[in-house]
Amino acid sequence: MQLCTLHHRPAGLKLARRSALNYAVQQQQHRSNVVASKSSVLALSRNKHQTIIKEKFPLELGGSLPEVTIEWEQWGDSSLPGDRTILLLPSFSSSSHATSNRDDPRPGWWEKMIGPGKAINSSYFRVICPSVLGSPFGATSPLSMNPHTGEKYKASFPQITPADMARCHAKVLDDLGIDSVHAVIGSSMGGIQALEFAAQFPSRLDRLIGLACTHQTTPGSVAFRRVQRRAILADPMYSSYNFGLIVQGAMW
Repeated sequence: MQLCTLHHRPAGLKLARRSALNYAVQQQQHRSNVVASKSSVLALSRNKHQTIIKEKFPLELGGSLPEVTIEWEQWGDSSLPGDRTILLLPSFSSSSHATSNRDDPRPGWWEKMIGPGKAINSSYFRVICPSVLGSPFGATSPLSMNPHTGEKYKASFPQITPADMARCHAKVLDDLGIDSVHAVIGSSMGGIQALEFAAQFPSRLDRLIGLACTHQTTPGSVAFRRVQRRAILADPMYSSYNFGLIVQGAMW
């Protein structure tokens, strides 16, 4: 397995502000249910999919989730084999919408990097980008309904780690019947997930590209995230950990 890590963010990684790419990706999109390694496929949109893990999903720090939903998008030829497939992992606040497509023409967070003839060439590679466990962008998160209670998880959502996220990404590949990929790519927290994926599943990737990431969280980062959490909890509109995400009063 080849390893490439970049610790300085190049200009090409800035959020794009250009208009959407004008090309159509020929592929059939589907929604999949993963139950003990078996998938049932339902028609969805052409570029957006869901993998639903309908079994108990154990978590690294203890506890479990009764089921997990992971939304993902793809670009390029969906019939390409694993050795021409790239698994792209989002950063902390990013969704699966890495670049524009025929169903969602909005610019994605890596619009300049993905597409025909670009650094991640979707004319040659199949590119798969899953959402991140715990994020509100199509993955099971505190805003999701707990199937056991019929209510949103909110503050009862268990603690999760990048290791849990990496295992979700592996489930997406399982659902697609992909044993290994050409490369796993991620920046920032996406890079941390990529490192975790390589650590847990070394035989499932040929290359690892991590940008602006680290193998462990620094004390400064831990302190900064604590300040962010305290700012949310200080919001008078945020009631007993369960009110919602009205945090403007504390943040601004």
